Amino acid sequence: MSVSEFFILTLHGDRLIYHDLRSEMPKGTPELFYRTIQFWEDVNPPPVFDCDGIHFLHIRRNRFYFVFSTKVNVSPTFYLELLLRIADLISDYIGSLTEGGLRKNMTLIYELINEIMDSGYVESTSAEFLQDYVSARSENNAVQFMNKLSTLVGQDLGMKTIVDKMKSTGDLYIDVIESVHCVLDCNSQVTNSALEGTIQMRNALEGHPRFHVRLNNNIVVGRTSEDQPDALRVDDMNFHPSVDVASFEKDHVLHLTGPDGTFTAMNYRSTRPFFPPILVQPIVEYTSEYKMDIVIKLTTNFAPELRCDELYVSFHTPLITSSCKCELPAEAKKQSTDYSETKRLVIWKIVDAPGRQEFFLHVIITLTKPYDMFTVKTMGAIALHFTISNMSLSGMAVQGVDIDRLTNNPDVPEPNRWIRYKVKSSSYVCRFWSVCFTNG
Repeated sequence: MSVSEFFILTLHGDRLIYHDLRSEMPKGTPELFYRTIQFWEDVNPPPVFDCDGIHFLHIRRNRFYFVFSTKVNVSPTFYLELLLRIADLISDYIGSLTEGGLRKNMTLIYELINEIMDSGYVESTSAEFLQDYVSARSENNAVQFMNKLSTLVGQDLGMKTIVDKMKSTGDLYIDVIESVHCVLDCNSQVTNSALEGTIQMRNALEGHPRFHVRLNNNIVVGRTSEDQPDALRVDDMNFHPSVDVASFEKDHVLHLTGPDGTFTAMNYRSTRPFFPPILVQPIVEYTSEYKMDIVIKLTTNFAPELRCDELYVSFHTPLITSSCKCELPAEAKKQSTDYSETKRLVIWKIVDAPGRQEFFLHVIITLTKPYDMFTVKTMGAIALHFTISNMSLSGMAVQGVDIDRLTNNPDVPEPNRWIRYKVKSSSYVCRFWSVCFTNG
C-alpha cells in the first residue's frame, strides 16, 4: 500500500509543504482538498473522505492540516497513525509546530519525509534511524539564540557559566491526555459514555537513561476488586514495547528506556461512569406553526480555577428552515455565533470558559412549513468540541518521575521533567430528539 502525495496546509488553505511522492496525481490536489472541507455539510469532515476519485486522509494539528492523498484503497488507521507520527517527528525536530517554524525548516522537513517514505511506501519512523540520515539542522529560534550567545560571551568576558547553566542533561515531557465520548439527554443525564486515555512522552534525555514514571497505586484493571470503592478502574491497558509490563502490575510504575522523540508509553480505556465536564440543556419552544425558539444552556462542570479553551457548540437547523437568528446575552464576553445557510449549521464559539459558569444562546428559527413531530429529528444532535487543560477526568495522575543518573558528578544538573494534563472531546453530543418542548 502506498500514498501519492503528502502536504501541510494552514487553516486558511495556504500550502506550506507539498511532496509529490509518486508523480501520478493531477495538479491542484491540495486546493481540491481545501475546497472540499470548506464546503463540508457538517462542522468537521471525517478524517478520511473521497472526492473526484481521490482518497484524502488527514489530521488537524496545531491549526494545520497534515494530509495524504491516493487513488488506491489503503488502510485508514495505518496512515492516520503515520500522519500523527510525522507531525510528532516534525515537532521534535523543529521545536514546535508554528507557521514560521515550518517555513524556516522546509529543507529539514523535506529531507525528513524523504527518509520516512520512499515512493509512497513507509521506510521507518524511528527517531534513532532518522537521526543517522537527516543532516539538515533545525532553524529554531531558541537554538539560534543559544549559538549566538555562546559565540558572544566567550572566555575573555568570564561569562561562559551563563551558557552552561542554561544547558541541562535533557528534558522529559509527559502528557496525560484523555478523550471523552459522551451522549447526554436534554437534562444533562449521561446515556452513554467512555473515556480513552493516553500517556504520551517526548524523550529529549541525553545518554538514553532509564526512567521510572510512578502512577496511581490504586489502579485496577477489569471489573475485579469491587470491594475497593476508591479504586481507579480501567477496562484495559496496553503499553509501549519498552515498558516492563510485569513490573508495572506489581508497583504501578512505568520502567522504561524510551526511544528518542515522541512516543506513546501507555493507553487505557474506561467505561466507568464519570461526571460530564460540560452540561448541556436545550429547550425548544414553538411560538407559532412557523417559528421555533431554542435556548441552549451550558454549564462548565469543573473547578473554577480550570478553564476550557475554545469551546465550540454546533448543531443543524431543521430541513425546512427559512431563516435563523442567533442572540447572545448582552453581558456575554469572548463569545461569537455564526450561521451557515448552505449547511444549515449554527456555530457558537466561547473563547474562554472558566469552571462553574453558565452560558446561554438563544436561536430563533423561521420555518417554510408548519412544524410536525419529525421537525426536530432532522436537526441531529448538539455537538461540543473542547479542550480543558490541567484536568484528569478519570483521576489518572503521574505521582513522580525518577531518572537514572549516568554520572556521579554532582555538578551535572538533573534533567528537567514536564508534566501536563488535558481532557478533550472526541464525541460529545446532546441528542435533540430527547429535547424538552414547550408550546407557545
